[in-house]
Amino acid sequence: MAKITAQDAHERSHSNSSKASEIARHLALAGIAVVWVNRPQSGALPETLVLPLALLCITMLLDLGQYVFLYAFWQRKFRRHEHDKEKFRVSKLPINFAHGIFATKLLGLLWAYALLLKHFFHLLF
Repeated sequence: MAKITAQDAHERSHSNSSKASEIARHLALAGIAVVWVNRPQSGALPETLVLPLALLCITMLLDLGQYVFLYAFWQRKFRRHEHDKEKFRVSKLPINFAHGIFATKLLGLLWAYALLLKHFFHLLF
């Protein structure tokens, strides 16, 4: 088993979560495109596509919200401590909240894709 520092673990975690967010964003946009391409030419969107579309849109909003929230949090910390030479404490609550947004975003995406697969499975069989 390899040994790494806590800083290395943090950097790897950040890198992987950033990549997961990027992929989730692309998948959400692709899912929205799938709904758009498969919508009926006339009439309302099928009921089986409404919830997946809503979840995909919510996923995009959560993605933006996560970054805006963390930007505001870190900007506030920076402004408060920009002239400090010493390290300062950071509450875990805002970080845990952002992790909750991240997890909710990914779960919403998985749920949306499960519903899309169910919709197309019923069309095919």
